Amino acid sequence: MKTVSKLLLLMLLSIIGVASCDDHQIEEPKLDKVILKDMVLSSQVVNDLFFDINHSVNKEKSFSVDDCITVKNELSEDGKNFVLRLIYDNCTTGGIVKNGEIKVNINKKIFEVEFINLTINDKSVDGKMQITLINPEKSATHADLKLDYADGSSISWKANQTIQALSDGTWKINGEITGKARNGKPFTRKDINLIKNRECPWYVGGRMELVLDKEEKYDIEFTSECGEIYYTHNGIRAKLPVD
Repeated sequence: MKTVSKLLLLMLLSIIGVASCDDHQIEEPKLDKVILKDMVLSSQVVNDLFFDINHSVNKEKSFSVDDCITVKNELSEDGKNFVLRLIYDNCTTGGIVKNGEIKVNINKKIFEVEFINLTINDKSVDGKMQITLINPEKSATHADLKLDYADGSSISWKANQTIQALSDGTWKINGEITGKARNGKPFTRKDINLIKNRECPWYVGGRMELVLDKEEKYDIEFTSECGEIYYTHNGIRAKLPVD
């Protein structure tokens, strides 16, 4: 009887061990997916505004872009520089919905960007942004921005990036970012060869190296398939649901 009991115990322990092993194999990285999406959105905000400004420079005095952005070119008050105004009316470009206005003071190769009652995906935008033209295909952006959410939380960040136009009409972005996530914890992020087009709301290439709270490290990969994004933590890789 004791022998049978021992055999049953061994079988039970074996079953538990297999189940535990299986659970470990399917475990996903422990990451707040809301924070992850915030990371992507904060990067998109800078780049999407850059695309609008870049597309609007050297155009006619007043016109529309994408049937929802009204653009006005004016002279500054002292008459020395140009002022570009982009007015958004429930405008969706690159998967981001914008309302309000941005004012761009153009001084040769330096663009100083001011936000006027601007919202992106119903989140208010505050801060400042500067664009420096390096050459016709490449620009540098310096941003100190904050997104305020309806629940009172916010994400803030400072970014230094380079944005390069590619021959296929897409853009390649590299840069370094520091900021504070919605949970109040600091983060740093490196954007590496991110590829952005105007059709997909997500990046379609490249990766992000993200560090949350100075110690939690994540690698975020963007594939050429729109919305197919993966993230890796402690050697475990999982797909990010974006719906």
